[in-house]
Amino acid sequence: MTVLCIGQDAAKAKATADAATARLQDAGLHATSPTATGDPVEVLKDVVSAKGFDLLVMGPYGHSIRNLIIGSITTAVIQTVRIPVLLYR
Repeated sequence: MTVLCIGQDAAKAKATADAATARLQDAGLHATSPTATGDPVEVLKDVVSAKGFDLLVMGPYGHSIRNLIIGSITTAVIQTVRIPVLLYR
């Protein structure tokens, strides 16, 4: 399992990803937590393709359910990646 946090603030992104990874590891799951900067749609497309993932789970940060469903980044990711996307709030 990979927890990828994409953000402009690399330190904050790493702290967020590490916290999520620690919770998964506490539950007995193996997870890694790379971080990235850049356009979220392009980064996700590239990482999904390079790593050969077969499921992408996405959650919003500070958005309403309406924005989760029809938000521009979410919509673009769904249209760009060629694997199933699970939206989680």
